[in-house]
Amino acid sequence: MMPQRSKGTAARTMGIPPPPSNGQAAAKAVRAQPPAGDRWALSNAIDDRLGWMPNPEYRVLRVLFRYAGPTSKAWPGGTRIANACPFKQRQANRLLQQLERWGVIENVRRGHKGSQKAGEWRIRPPSTWPTEKPLTRAATAP
Repeated sequence: MMPQRSKGTAARTMGIPPPPSNGQAAAKAVRAQPPAGDRWALSNAIDDRLGWMPNPEYRVLRVLFRYAGPTSKAWPGGTRIANACPFKQRQANRLLQQLERWGVIENVRRGHKGSQKAGEWRIRPPSTWPTEKPLTRAATAP
C-alpha cells in the first residue's frame, strides 16, 4: 500500500491554492501580467507602420521590443544589441540614436561609460511614429 501524502502540499509548491474545506469558493491564483493584446498590438504596429524602415534599424527596434516590459521600457545595452544582431557595439549605438532622431524611441536614462548600468529606452506610442522615412540632413541641405 502506498503511503498517503498530505493533501495540497504539491499543489502549494506549484502555486495552486488548496481546495476549500468550508464550502466556500477557492480563490484563483492570479499572476500579474500585462494584457497580451497590448504587446501584440505594438508588435503589429512595428510591422505595419514601419515598413519604410531599413533592415538594420528594424532589427535594433525588434531587439528593444523583445526586452521591453509592460511600460514599453527596455534597457539592453549596445553590447547586448550587438550580440543579438550582427553589428558591432558602436554601430548598434548609432542605430539607437537614429531611431531616437526618427521619434520611434526615446531615451529615458543615459548609460554611464564604465558603469554596469545600460541606457534605458522607451518605445514611443505608434501614433507618434512617422509613416514614411524622414528626410536625412544631407537631403535637406542646399
